Amino acid sequence: MLQRKVEKRIDQYLAMLEQYAYEEVADLTFSYAESVEMQTEGVYEGEYASVTFPFAYGKPWTDHWFKASIEVPKYEQRFFLLLDTETDTLIYIDGVPVGATNPFHRKLEVTAYAGRNITVVLQAWGGHRFPGYHPSEGGRVQTCVAVKKQAYPLVFKQPKLLRRCEQTYALYYDVLVLRQLSKTLDPTEYHYQHLVSTLHQALSSLSLLASPEPQAREVREQLKGLLEAKNGSIAPQILSVGNAHLDHAWLWPIAETTRKAARTALNMVNFLQEYPDFVFLFSQPAQMEALKKEYPSVFSRIKEVYSKTGRWEPNGVCYVEPDCMLPSGESLIRQNILGRQTTRQLFDGYEADTFWLPDSFGYTAALPQILVGCRVQYFVTSKLSWNDTNRFPYDIFLWESLDGTQIPAHMIQGAYEGTNDPEGLAKAYQSVLHKEIQPELMRSVGEGDGGGGTLRSDLELAKREADLQGLPRNRWSSVSSAMQQIFADTSRLPVYKGELYLELHRGTYTSQAKLKWWNRRLEGLLHGYEYLTSVLFCRGDDVQALRASLSEAWKAVLVNQFHDILPGSSIQKVNEEALASYEKAFALLEKAFAPYQGDYLLNTNGFVLPLGDGTALAAFEAGKQSKSKPSQTVAPSSQVRTEWATLALDGMGSITSLLLGEGERELVEEGRALNSLTIGEDYPVFWDAWDIESDSLEKQTRLKSLRETERVEDEQCLLITYHAKVGLHSSLKQMMTIHKKYRRIDFVTEVDWKERHTLLRAEFPTSIRCDQALFDVPFGYIRRETHTNTSLERAKFEVPAHKFAALEDRSILFALASDSKYGYGAHAGELSISLLRSPSAPDSEADLGVHTFTYSLIVGDDLGCVYEQASGLNNPPLAVKERFEPLVKVAEKQFAVETVKISEDGQDLVIRIREWLGIGGKATLSFCAHLDAHSLKLANMLEEVIAQEKKCLFRPFEVQTYRIKVRTLSQ
Repeated sequence: MLQRKVEKRIDQYLAMLEQYAYEEVADLTFSYAESVEMQTEGVYEGEYASVTFPFAYGKPWTDHWFKASIEVPKYEQRFFLLLDTETDTLIYIDGVPVGATNPFHRKLEVTAYAGRNITVVLQAWGGHRFPGYHPSEGGRVQTCVAVKKQAYPLVFKQPKLLRRCEQTYALYYDVLVLRQLSKTLDPTEYHYQHLVSTLHQALSSLSLLASPEPQAREVREQLKGLLEAKNGSIAPQILSVGNAHLDHAWLWPIAETTRKAARTALNMVNFLQEYPDFVFLFSQPAQMEALKKEYPSVFSRIKEVYSKTGRWEPNGVCYVEPDCMLPSGESLIRQNILGRQTTRQLFDGYEADTFWLPDSFGYTAALPQILVGCRVQYFVTSKLSWNDTNRFPYDIFLWESLDGTQIPAHMIQGAYEGTNDPEGLAKAYQSVLHKEIQPELMRSVGEGDGGGGTLRSDLELAKREADLQGLPRNRWSSVSSAMQQIFADTSRLPVYKGELYLELHRGTYTSQAKLKWWNRRLEGLLHGYEYLTSVLFCRGDDVQALRASLSEAWKAVLVNQFHDILPGSSIQKVNEEALASYEKAFALLEKAFAPYQGDYLLNTNGFVLPLGDGTALAAFEAGKQSKSKPSQTVAPSSQVRTEWATLALDGMGSITSLLLGEGERELVEEGRALNSLTIGEDYPVFWDAWDIESDSLEKQTRLKSLRETERVEDEQCLLITYHAKVGLHSSLKQMMTIHKKYRRIDFVTEVDWKERHTLLRAEFPTSIRCDQALFDVPFGYIRRETHTNTSLERAKFEVPAHKFAALEDRSILFALASDSKYGYGAHAGELSISLLRSPSAPDSEADLGVHTFTYSLIVGDDLGCVYEQASGLNNPPLAVKERFEPLVKVAEKQFAVETVKISEDGQDLVIRIREWLGIGGKATLSFCAHLDAHSLKLANMLEEVIAQEKKCLFRPFEVQTYRIKVRTLSQ
């Protein structure tokens, strides 16, 4: 019969075993120094002073150094340093970085130094204060992500030299795995009762008051039968991947990330050498590149273990783990190109096969096509498990892009900082929805967000979980091997088509508006300047310096598209550094291309560019815009007539009537007004910079303080200027620009924003009724419902789009476009756009300051009209010195030349074409005399030739990449 308190008694024995697993050999004495942060390899050589323990210390943005001389005994035993510093700490022995400690990795083995006197130097990160994830937290001290320390000081507890008691240590993990297994079993069943009874009986021979080392081996023998009990022929398989999710910047700047990478890598390399089955994934090439530069000895150890064991896996594909809703399609391709280039250089030609992105805030519908086009075979995420409304329906599936491209996709169950405890394993597999098609599950195992990596306990538990009866089988695997096993047969997998919308973190479409403005601006400039560079390259100019400037600017853009920088969810220092890098990249481009500036306008878009005088520039055409007559001040009037509409204005910046054309179709919902600016409270439940709540939108009220201050007119447009006080402390200036010759109204807006937890939006209630709205996304558009019939639609109250969102019926499209905003809403006949918000965590100064942006109302006969106007708004023409013949033309309207650039190897021109209308077809291409049409070859998105293709047949929304050779005219 089981004792009534048997589980609690076993837990007491378990706690005792943990206490006696290590024996204290000596207290250690350290001296102490402080310095500014040193984020490159090397120890502080200044003065150190003696200290006593426990030692209170800690200052923001400071390194704290501890130094000791330690004699490691020479016995047949394993020795460890116990270093509890309460922060991330890099450890040097005799001047060489060898490992790291933090609150989750508190011990460092020093057995290799047995019989030697060693100099140990600890570099303890002082961290810094930050506002927390939400203002109600009251702020934190950031030292290690999962540590919720409210204030300084940090406390360094008495450091010790420990001897590991091998049999007690091993018994502790034997008991731990069995005790945790018991928690997953039914207490009424035989397995549970036999396990608990046997475990209790074996442990009862031990004293709870003395070291169990003398009896530990005998007790382990008694437990061997339980540990050797195996599953039957049918059991699920867990594939554990060692990992340390390391945000490239978040609650720390990028320089600290490099040091976090060094600390993480050293511990993982040590474990790879100690545990022969362990495999560790490091997914971001940018961090390895920085390690090689700043911590060369650490990178050397990585390369050594990579070369000798193959168990360091540099998989992950992209340069950094990017946001996947806000970057352009071209940016996502460049992430793949730069990531692969970097990894090949660092790891002897290694080619990644998996897009590892567990923590981004949603995934664009174009991504499968981009990934497959970049030779990626698998996609892995976990973030959709965070949904606040609906459970994502699949754990493994084929994810289908807009164009029909499919990629096998895997959802990690449980957090991406998983552990190997039996309860976690059992829960992870229990949560799989469709077990009949998923006998295997991959899991990420290791402390993450701020690095750290797999724990020693995970490694010890895994040794005992290979095939332990009652648990899913568990073994270490690389991501690549795991994906090959899980997706060996995809014939029964469900297909999920379209975007992977995260029902959370909707505020990231709007937070840190300046970063988003710069991202859009530089994406556009890089697009334009790459085309101009291609023109110069074709005519034989030396463009090496221009290409170097473009490359440097692209790298800045790509780094800042990391999934906590561009979304606006990082601390103030990260945001300041990102803004500075954008400004530097812009200045670099402006300087490089200044010699080519002139009076001609070069349209670098793949769409026609309407001009204010009623004329237009064809794709890649250059011309001079005719000068309009001088503008003149005109008297205010509530009614405005143009060639395309009659408008009624309310004097408060809004349009109460828009009668379109001669038929006088009214486009404004009765009793309401277009461009109704609204303002309201914005106080999320959990995640301040990350979230907008649906009830916050319900608190929005119309801003009625706008007053007209000036009206100016010329032959092309009418400009009406409004001023307003906004909220408690802010001011707004808006210029409504009503174009006379084409159907667009711009709202050029400047806001001096000083609000807190306030959301500024613009609403456009129309008379159009449609069940779906169109949203511009990378390489196409998607449709989302405008009703709220189900919880799926209700969850999409704020959604991302790039250049525009539009309502359509059989007559017209009504679009709302922007030069830098991403957060939109579409409900019934209303389009809306989020302009500014003002969270105060994790950046207490978020979005304060002056913002300038433009959003536009566009009325089009078809989608092509909307694309033309929105493209012109986002990528205005370049001012160049001369006319250039277009390098490439495509005859059919549904195709647009997306990108023209010099190939990465500098040999050819690369032309990327997309079918944007969603109907497919054949593209008819023609080229300038400098390009050899006969040399045209189909390539993948990495610019590798895949076919001698000249048919140019496209699926709906397909993107195709071509290489073509440049020739001199004499040829």
